[in-house]
Amino acid sequence: MRFGADLAAVRAEVAGTAARMGLSADGTRRLVFAVNEVATNAVQHGGGTGHLVVRRAGRRVVCDVTSTGRNTSGWYLGCLPPDPGQERGHGMWVVRQLCDLFEVHTGEDGTTVRLHISLV
Repeated sequence: MRFGADLAAVRAEVAGTAARMGLSADGTRRLVFAVNEVATNAVQHGGGTGHLVVRRAGRRVVCDVTSTGRNTSGWYLGCLPPDPGQERGHGMWVVRQLCDLFEVHTGEDGTTVRLHISLV
């Protein structure tokens, strides 16, 4: 699904799809929060729009959030806790804590952040 600045539909899509795929209530809440953070970054830093895909891959629910923005931090985006005094940059660290796996792929056309949460 394509999205813009209003992320209510993104949250609803993730919540409904994840629950139908068998993700626990806790897992669904974590995934919705994580996708909301990544989608917010896509809107703010990636051209104002993005694309969401939610799917099941084996025993995981996987969400891809894609935007035209280019990640300059590399694969380690969000790996280190942010300095408490820094104004921005806390969200991706939190997302890494919420997900079982967090991947970042940047190419010519933009960036895809892939979030995985295990069903059990």
